[in-house]
Amino acid sequence: MKRNWIHAIGGTLVAFSLLGAGGAFAQENDFNDWDSDGSGTIDFEEWDAGFDDEGVFDSWDANDDNMLDDNEYGEGIYNTYDQDESGDLSEDEYGDFNDDAGDEGFWDV
Repeated sequence: MKRNWIHAIGGTLVAFSLLGAGGAFAQENDFNDWDSDGSGTIDFEEWDAGFDDEGVFDSWDANDDNMLDDNEYGEGIYNTYDQDESGDLSEDEYGDFNDDAGDEGFWDV
């Protein structure tokens, strides 16, 4: 169940963030869109092309290999909203995500 939430939130969150970043990313953006060379990982150069935040990249890189795999990417987005680190999104945490993704929210385009 958690993995389904990770992908649902991740795809939505990244799509909103990249749409706000500029026309070059005005498309559905998921892990495979960020992985522009098709290597199965996102390196910092690929990350930096759409979302210039090295601190986030580094904190999501759980194994410190300077690349994000699909799991690290999804977990990073999910954990952004799982503030109590329970492994499940509470109603309030899910509400925070909806607030950020909704009209006039942080990710609003």
